[in-house]
Amino acid sequence: GNFPAKLCLATQIEELELLNGSGTLGSSKQTVIPQEFGNLVNLKRLNIQETMSNISFPSSIGNLVNLQSIEISDGEGVIFPEELGKLQQLEKFNAANVVMDEFPAGLTNCSSLKELSLYGRNYTEIPDEIADLTNLERLELLFLPTNCQIPDSIGDLANLKYLSTY
Repeated sequence: GNFPAKLCLATQIEELELLNGSGTLGSSKQTVIPQEFGNLVNLKRLNIQETMSNISFPSSIGNLVNLQSIEISDGEGVIFPEELGKLQQLEKFNAANVVMDEFPAGLTNCSSLKELSLYGRNYTEIPDEIADLTNLERLELLFLPTNCQIPDSIGDLANLKYLSTY
């Protein structure tokens, strides 16, 4: 399936919600999000429901400097590029029902992050750099395999008010 490329022309959009139950992203095994996605520079909230599988976000996601919230549900094989770390306004990253093979690249550079929910079924480790998320108040690391290493540095998160791992 393909991301609706014409949406990338609507640069004034502040909130984008895609519900794939309507077939927006198609039902194929791969969803292509174009580089032009980075043109949505006013975007503050991204919500993709019923994601399906194998979505790769382009490096241009790093252009979305006003993005404050990313919520993705019901998918697997979702890949974020290192440029995710350029999102300095990002306060919420919720991918609790999304199977990713590794901790999202660059996420530990999102210094404004307050809420982080990840479904880590395939993770082998949580990076030590998670302690760099000094504003983190809520952390959910769900369905971690028994051999997944959780770093002691989580204890350094002074603002953490809620922690859930299982």
